[in-house]
Amino acid sequence: MKRTSRILLYGIYALLAVGLFLYLLFPSAVVRDLVVAQVRQSHPAVDVRIDEVRPSFPPGLKMFPLSLSYAGTQVLSLHQVKFLPKLTSLLGNEKQVAYNGSIQGGGGLEGYVRMLQEAPRQKISGTLNVTQLPIENIALLKQISQVAVAGMLTTFVDFDTHKGPGGTADVNIDLSPVRVHFTTPLMGLEQLDFTRIQSDLIVTPRMLQIKQIDATGAQLEARITGSVVFRLPLQESRLNLSCTVKPQPGFVAEQKNTMIGALLASSAAQQRGVIIRIAGTLAKPNYVVR
Repeated sequence: MKRTSRILLYGIYALLAVGLFLYLLFPSAVVRDLVVAQVRQSHPAVDVRIDEVRPSFPPGLKMFPLSLSYAGTQVLSLHQVKFLPKLTSLLGNEKQVAYNGSIQGGGGLEGYVRMLQEAPRQKISGTLNVTQLPIENIALLKQISQVAVAGMLTTFVDFDTHKGPGGTADVNIDLSPVRVHFTTPLMGLEQLDFTRIQSDLIVTPRMLQIKQIDATGAQLEARITGSVVFRLPLQESRLNLSCTVKPQPGFVAEQKNTMIGALLASSAAQQRGVIIRIAGTLAKPNYVVR
């Protein structure tokens, strides 16, 4: 019995020693540089910055902190992200990796990636689920939009590099509650509050297709459809949007002395809504009321 206990203790000690040895001598810089180079080779416009990479348990890799930029514009910053491969998939043709992380400024993300080598190029598919992210902390929106938005964001993304030319991502976004502040007043209006905004989008390397964005609130109801054709820098992306706005009765009375109040005061506007066409660029949008 004593011999068995002694062997067990030696075994545990050996495992701990090997684990500590591998952790301390893990080639963090080599793995980090390899990941960054691979991303840059696959997507030249995408830049990833990682300070440190460490092994984690269950078997995987932990990267921290990590920032992601597109065409020089920061998209996302993470405190840390863990990648956990499905070990049984490593023996097959299709590799699967789960991941989860915490976002700087609040919120978390999780999902998985599947990688299948098919001629003539590798097929990559997967999902991304973001929860409880304060939208005002998204650096990308601050840099490309003339509108300040505050609210809590939840989103689900399903992407596939073999769907359409260059790959496609189906995106569902839910914001609740939402406050929109116009840095330059829109027809005399400085701020809008919505109870909820739901979006159904399709993203490709060339454009953002807005199947619909539905916004509801005590002031207005609105629906947006259309597209945004990407340009570099992103502020020069082209807009082709149609927005139908229907006011709530109390909002019309509240805004009776403003331009938007006058626009929405007619019985037709209150029953059917007003259509606003939005063109121009993200940096300089143009509005036409019909």
